[in-house]
Amino acid sequence: MRFDEVFRTYWWAAVAAVTAQVGDLEVAEDAVQDACAAALAQWPAAGVPANPGSWLIGTARHKALDRLRREHRRVAKEAEAVRERPASPPPDGWPASADDELGLIFTCCHPALDPAARVALTLRSVCGLTTAEIAAAFLVPEPTMAQRLVRAKRKIRQAGIVFRVPPPADLPARLDAVLRVVYLVFTEGHTAASGETLIRGELCDQAIRLARGLAALLPGEPEVTGPRR
Repeated sequence: MRFDEVFRTYWWAAVAAVTAQVGDLEVAEDAVQDACAAALAQWPAAGVPANPGSWLIGTARHKALDRLRREHRRVAKEAEAVRERPASPPPDGWPASADDELGLIFTCCHPALDPAARVALTLRSVCGLTTAEIAAAFLVPEPTMAQRLVRAKRKIRQAGIVFRVPPPADLPARLDAVLRVVYLVFTEGHTAASGETLIRGELCDQAIRLARGLAALLPGEPEVTGPRR
């Protein structure tokens, strides 16, 4: 039996079992999806387990419980941040950080997210492209893309992913997706896929600004300064 057939056979049984254990369907669905991804990484070398359904349920259960524990810690951290934050903005308003945009793009490109979802979410949240524009770029129906974006946002919330530029050791795992986004933003700006205007200057400017920010963050990184094909 092929892997995709195994997943189809045991998917809903695994979702039902994990939902019964953790009490959250959305968490269970994401956990089973993660378990299937783990199976794709492990089974080709180790072989399909004798009881693949039990393997998927057990792996998904661990992933769901880990996620719920992270969520619990996130709530506590947010409460602490609220207590420490000033009650009102300073006279000149909250200062704008040069890292804010890069922080958001790296958050959207976190390795915990599906690769396609990383790019789509960044194009939507960071660059402001509409869901329809992103769906056209990915050649999928708009409702499908809308669902992907909602699930990606939920996953960021549930995983407690921190909004920040990651430390240097974590940059390589996210850099390729970030560079792909910058490339796609400039492409959409230079040759718009929809609308009456062929060139969208604001998107070109944003792509250039992001590229310069990455170059400042990673001086000497050839993938940042070199051309993308």
